Amino acid sequence: IMRVIFDGDSTTATYGSINPVLYTRDQLFYRSCAYPKLLCENWGIGGHMAWQWCSSTELHNYVAENPRLIVLRWGLNDSNNATNNDTTSDWITHLNSYSNSMVCGLSYIRLHLSPADTSIILESPNSASDTNTVYTNRNMIWCKAVDQVNRGLARRFACCYHDVFQLMWDSGT
Repeated sequence: IMRVIFDGDSTTATYGSINPVLYTRDQLFYRSCAYPKLLCENWGIGGHMAWQWCSSTELHNYVAENPRLIVLRWGLNDSNNATNNDTTSDWITHLNSYSNSMVCGLSYIRLHLSPADTSIILESPNSASDTNTVYTNRNMIWCKAVDQVNRGLARRFACCYHDVFQLMWDSGT
């Protein structure tokens, strides 16, 4: 059996979608593959941030499962509800916290699972329908900053990088 784990926030877990969800991301992946011994699991938790992933037993549990592929999408919630009134220093603090949390989690994965054993697809946060309402932090500036962090992380930890933000940046409009 080839195990594939999807992990991230609500955009992975598909909570709170404004459209009826026919399939979750793991189900779509499974249905699009012709490999009969594929086991896809969705470990996404809505509202979670990278620091919660890094410090949770969840990360340790799925590393113990020895998956062949891990698909990670974090970053949308990691600005900690920054607002447009926050200073540049506040935004940099949120971005550094996100980066440090991702380094922590990816270091743990790579300590136990080499690139030869497990591939990782690191995805950018995608746009969300609430970007211009309650969560003013979920804007293009934040997503592009996270994009730059993720590109560096992908190189550092031998991950594939998938920029879903650029593909779907206006999906909420």
